[in-house]
Amino acid sequence: MSEKLIREAAANNAAWCEEMCRTHGVPGVLTGGFWAAPRHTVPYYPHLVTVEPAVSKSAATAFLRADSGGRGGGFAVKDSFADLDLSDDGFSVLFEAEWIHRPGRAPAPEAPPTQAWRRLTTPAELAVWERTWPGPEDAATMFPESLLATPVLFLGGFSEGRLTAGAVANASGGVVGLSNVFGPAGETSATWAGALSCLAREAPGVDVVGYERGDALAAALEHGCTRLGKLRVWLQDGTGE
Repeated sequence: MSEKLIREAAANNAAWCEEMCRTHGVPGVLTGGFWAAPRHTVPYYPHLVTVEPAVSKSAATAFLRADSGGRGGGFAVKDSFADLDLSDDGFSVLFEAEWIHRPGRAPAPEAPPTQAWRRLTTPAELAVWERTWPGPEDAATMFPESLLATPVLFLGGFSEGRLTAGAVANASGGVVGLSNVFGPAGETSATWAGALSCLAREAPGVDVVGYERGDALAAALEHGCTRLGKLRVWLQDGTGE
């Protein structure tokens, strides 16, 4: 069961990466058990995501090189089943995390009284979300308003009328992926409760998947998510091979 859910979670994450890359004019392809967009330059997003276990390492790295458009390395690979060893190809492990799952039939957690969560639907609301999201200074270039017309939900948590928390949800393959969860320092648990509660209203009965680590993982587990298995993100140095 876990491997099936990991497959669904990995495919959903690859679909989210595709939405981001396509929105930035660099769509990827799905082939050989992985999704890849070697030419994109969107910060924080991988150039390849495995969506099946036991993907051929040589096929994956060859595809990156062949479709790189002259890029000199610096690729990021999301090893969804933690079964690739890319250390001989100039990669090192950037971080490890855990895939998570929350059944759609599970009762929604109670949203914290200090945060009022809802879906954001306008370009102006998205612009505020981007400014609040703890990304790079040019974050406004990362989430174009055209994403509002896709199966992507931007969720916002408001305290005293001001957006202070948020998350992204993308629906694909019968599940909804939750990512980019952020909120006030020291309120990780409350933020996850609010985000999951809001998502339960927006996508009732749909299983939630994603991946987390550290305090965010602890908060997700506290509010009804379970661990599915490990993933790794590999980062290649800028010279490549």
